[in-house]
Amino acid sequence: MPFDARHLLTTVAFALGGCAAAQSDGNAYANANAVTFGAQIIETSPAYDYALADSDGDHAAAAVERYRTDKVKRPDRVSTSKVGSQAGGGAGGGN
Repeated sequence: MPFDARHLLTTVAFALGGCAAAQSDGNAYANANAVTFGAQIIETSPAYDYALADSDGDHAAAAVERYRTDKVKRPDRVSTSKVGSQAGGGAGGGN
């Protein structure tokens, strides 16, 4: 195989490209930290596409008081499964 300068230059370019610093300050995680920090900042006047329900906290305060006095409302029983409510079926194997 003959020597080709293009192959050598391409190989060197790819090899040196891997040595490039991710950040100018040497911290490879600086961008991830900045994104995480930005996600934790609270928008003081957010804009929503829908109307939010009005609330003054009375409902939540009543729930906290019921919790403190051990008078918590029992939730209604809701079933999302029909297991055991039907007879029949069966997993017939066909050997």
